[in-house]
Amino acid sequence: MNRESTPAVNPFSTKFIRPACMSDYLVSGREPFTLWQRFRDAGLVGQIVGQHGSGKSTLLWRLTDIMANEQISSYWQTFCRHDRLTSPPMRANVHVLEGVEWLSTFDRLRLRFRSWSGRRMLLTTHEPLPGIPVIANIESSLDVALEIVAHLLKDDGTNHICPTDVQWLFEKNDGNLREMLMDLYDVYAAGGRDKMATKDEDRHLNYR
Repeated sequence: MNRESTPAVNPFSTKFIRPACMSDYLVSGREPFTLWQRFRDAGLVGQIVGQHGSGKSTLLWRLTDIMANEQISSYWQTFCRHDRLTSPPMRANVHVLEGVEWLSTFDRLRLRFRSWSGRRMLLTTHEPLPGIPVIANIESSLDVALEIVAHLLKDDGTNHICPTDVQWLFEKNDGNLREMLMDLYDVYAAGGRDKMATKDEDRHLNYR
């Protein structure tokens, strides 16, 4: 397929880059079974620490998949601004909490007390909560970004995306992999960075 053609499916579509899909592909250093061993050794209590777009949710999905295979039930909560901490149903073995950084200081303190009392939990946060084992401290890198993009493009026959595009967008988004992938969707849809730069409606992206 040449550069002029437009594929029917964009490999950077949400259906391909959402955490539930990306959980089947984790780059080296983020091997889920190693993290699962750490989590299990800690008594099914742990936290994944990293900034926005670093891959925390992807790891969380993969670890909950492993829990399901081990017949360990979980109750998942995703937090946004002003959300409050609630108690999981009694049937859940592990409370999975995504985005703990959005919780109030009081609710984060409640989580620490729950962990001290033996409650099982797996959470993601920007900064580690004292007293809860850190099973992964994630930092995004250009190597990780390139490996993820190579995976998404493994069946692609175009040359719409090149490594310099990935590097440029990785730096533009300050290492936020999620935002980088969303920008790559636009570049791919336009047929390449050079073509996108000529479109008036996309000048705000400053690809020149």
